[in-house]
Amino acid sequence: MVKFSLESIRNVVNLNQSKKTPEKLILEVTESNQATNPSAHHAVAQLHANATYVVAGGLGDLGQKICYLLASRGAKYIVILSRRSLGTTERQELQDKLRLVSAEINVYSIACDISRRPVVQEAVSSLENMRLPPVKGVIQSATVLRVSLSRISKTSHKF
Repeated sequence: MVKFSLESIRNVVNLNQSKKTPEKLILEVTESNQATNPSAHHAVAQLHANATYVVAGGLGDLGQKICYLLASRGAKYIVILSRRSLGTTERQELQDKLRLVSAEINVYSIACDISRRPVVQEAVSSLENMRLPPVKGVIQSATVLRVSLSRISKTSHKF
């Protein structure tokens, strides 16, 4: 039987995997030792504060979560592209929610159906006229969900 302190967990795992020891390996835990998780020390990517991030479909659930993530990572300018126009009150409510994460966030909205090229070109022109910092990221979160009940009803009448 061989005892190791908890800090030596990596050595114990390697030794156990090599199967070169017939002895029992014991990790001893005391108040004075701690195990660390090497993967927990990764750096969280921070976004450029002086940049604009465009979120297509930013009014849907996925888009809202992406806006929140962008704000939490340091984005200060978010432009939302959506087929429906975002009213002033709705835009302000979204911006207020995001300001709980980042006090300096600025949210803009452009009505744009990204499936129509001429409309996208108009949105790009509008974005250029806004005189925001350069675009450093574009996230596509627009989705359309269609459910066909006719197929379901042919196979089963119970839901």
